[in-house]
Amino acid sequence: MVLDIGYDTDAPDLGPLGNCIIDLNDDCHEARLEFCFGPKATAPEAFFADHLIPLEDAADDRSRFFRNLSQRLPSAYAGTLEAVDPNDATN
Repeated sequence: MVLDIGYDTDAPDLGPLGNCIIDLNDDCHEARLEFCFGPKATAPEAFFADHLIPLEDAADDRSRFFRNLSQRLPSAYAGTLEAVDPNDATN
């Protein structure tokens, strides 16, 4: 998700938005925030750690996998929030 926030350069205080203004262009009057949510690099290992050796009963194995998956899913994903220069995404 990308959020562009316009601001008044003559404002006496920009509050928390001031930390998000990273461009050096005096003509720019917006800050850009990018929020990303996705799996951590360790997610596949975490999901399948206890499932390398299948159980004899396929239904029990499937049930065990989904039960563990629902417990591990919240900790396997993370969100990040970054300020990005609206004039240069590489900054």
